Amino acid sequence: EIMKVVKQAPDKLLLAGNFTSYGSKGSFIKTGGFIRIDENTAELDKSFNVTRKYVNGKVNDVLIHPKDGKIIIVGDFIKVGGVKCNRVARLNPDGTVDPTFDTKVGADQEVLSVAVQKSGNIIIGGSFRTYDGVKCDGLARINY
Repeated sequence: EIMKVVKQAPDKLLLAGNFTSYGSKGSFIKTGGFIRIDENTAELDKSFNVTRKYVNGKVNDVLIHPKDGKIIIVGDFIKVGGVKCNRVARLNPDGTVDPTFDTKVGADQEVLSVAVQKSGNIIIGGSFRTYDGVKCDGLARINY
């Protein structure tokens, strides 16, 4: 199931969701729930994260931050690229984990959506009760 499609570049789309394979033209490849495809051909971009274990759970929402082009993903996952991130991660435009983004504890339950404020800060919403150990009942702002 694909939860979100976001245009990343003139000819690239990011697909996020709860899926384990992607196929075009009758050929399927095992993937994780966050991939990039060519907008024109629908072919999987194999230079981007395509392994099943890259994101160890589902990705509910994704945004490209207007400030720096980095990718924010949220969902029900604990690790991305082997890095502990607890349901919120920031990736570089090439799909690699941005090691400068430290969520500390992260969200204690699933994050369903993400948005960016005019200030550049990020708002997340979901079924979580705490973010980075602070009680917030499903809504939190992350300073960017």
